[in-house]
Amino acid sequence: MQSLLFPEFSPGDLDQRALSQWTDRWLGQFPVLEPGDDALAKRSLVLRKLNTQLGPMLAVYAPLPSSDPAGGLVLLEFVDEDRIEKQLHVATKVRACAMLRSERGTSSELDEVEDQVGEYFAGARQSFELRLAPTGTPFQTDVWEELVKIPYGTQVSYGDIARRLSRPSATRAVGAANGRNPIAIIQPCHRVVGADGTLTGYAGGLWRKRRLIELEAQHGLPLEPAP
Repeated sequence: MQSLLFPEFSPGDLDQRALSQWTDRWLGQFPVLEPGDDALAKRSLVLRKLNTQLGPMLAVYAPLPSSDPAGGLVLLEFVDEDRIEKQLHVATKVRACAMLRSERGTSSELDEVEDQVGEYFAGARQSFELRLAPTGTPFQTDVWEELVKIPYGTQVSYGDIARRLSRPSATRAVGAANGRNPIAIIQPCHRVVGADGTLTGYAGGLWRKRRLIELEAQHGLPLEPAP
């Protein structure tokens, strides 16, 4: 399926350099968050492009309710996916925030996201220490919480997750929630496979799912205790 947000590119024929340049131009429509403007950052959705060997990703950090100003990561997606538009719209509507572009040094939270994602792709990190704040239904949230429990370098089936939620007949619903996961890599939906072990249903493209599984297999046993 060709991207709606980036119609010049398709997942099967990805020119990463051109896509990265296109993304920079697209992000240029948003004002830049100035260093030290913490008050504005706490009232805004803050976006940043992260460069990875599987193509650029968009990370979006947002404030939580005023009672908890620490904020949380609401979106981490490969940018050649048309659903980014929908997810940005949902995040903006739910949180009623302005949208700003963040450069390195303007958001300590996104600096940490960028660092940890970079370490993951380098094989130096196998679990994350980040505050997450995805928007979803209670069932979707339950599924996403189960994703985080899947140990690095392993795979489970949709049925396995359904059983862990005491909903053994909800395999399809688990698949749908998995497909709507807004935080790739960190909520590792790429570790969920078909009952027979086949690779199915990855919004970032099955080629990326395969590469992520290969990356984790390459680095062997977990560096850190499994959840």
